[in-house]
Amino acid sequence: MKRKILIAIICLISGMRAFAGDGEKYFGIQTGVMYPRIYNITLSAEKETNYHNAYEFYVDYATQWDKCPECGKVCSKSFWSTRYSYAFGGAYKYAIKRGKNNVLRFRAGGDLGSNNKSFALGVEVGFEFVQTFNNRMQFVVQQKNEVTFWGKPTFKNGLLIGVRVPF
Repeated sequence: MKRKILIAIICLISGMRAFAGDGEKYFGIQTGVMYPRIYNITLSAEKETNYHNAYEFYVDYATQWDKCPECGKVCSKSFWSTRYSYAFGGAYKYAIKRGKNNVLRFRAGGDLGSNNKSFALGVEVGFEFVQTFNNRMQFVVQQKNEVTFWGKPTFKNGLLIGVRVPF
């Protein structure tokens, strides 16, 4: 009788699919600076696929600062200026190098949005380094290069850091 139960358990376990991090879902926030004089913040939702590749959907806000004409410095009035942009987009991230708890990915994507109250289309490429901790939270360093059509500045590149939490 015990032998039949043991065989049934082994058959049941061997028929199950095993997941090693595939299909994980994350909510993230990244922030950083970009050239030329741009502060960027991104909220994202990500789903990992097989072999640590991932899809990401994001909302991106950027403001370009300049010196204030009144005080000659960068103040809150000139930092949160009228030169801003926001966009909604998506990216596919291909895993280049995987470690035990980290992954280096190449990311490519596009976004649609508004730049100074006019339509803008952006195409971006870059790299992303992700370190995963024991509680499944992730620390992210993202290098971002973006070309914006029908908006200014046309070229942006910079570095963003952030965290992702599983959901």
